[in-house]
Amino acid sequence: MSNAELANALLLACQQRGIMLATAESCTGGLIIAALTDIAGPTGGSADKPVGLVWFGLALAGQPIVAEHQLFGHKGREFIRHETVRHALELGLRALG
Repeated sequence: MSNAELANALLLACQQRGIMLATAESCTGGLIIAALTDIAGPTGGSADKPVGLVWFGLALAGQPIVAEHQLFGHKGREFIRHETVRHALELGLRALG
C-alpha cells in the first residue's frame, strides 16, 4: 500500500470513529519536523542520535501511550522521510485496530 493509500485509510478510520487527528508538527508550526529532518542524513548524527533515528509517539484515549523508535540507517534523506511517514501512518492504523 502506498503512503497516500495509508493516509486515506487512516483518515477514513478516524472519520468512522469520530476521532480528530493531530500531529506534533501541526501544534508546533513545523518545528518538530524541522528538528527531525535536521538529522535525517547523510551527516549530522552522533552516538546518541545516529543518522536515521526517528522517534514516534501516539496517544489515543483509553489506550496506553506508545513511544517507539526506528533506525532507518544511512539510506538518504528522501528514504528516511518516506519511511518516517509510512511508519507514522501504520502506527496510527494499528492503534485504531
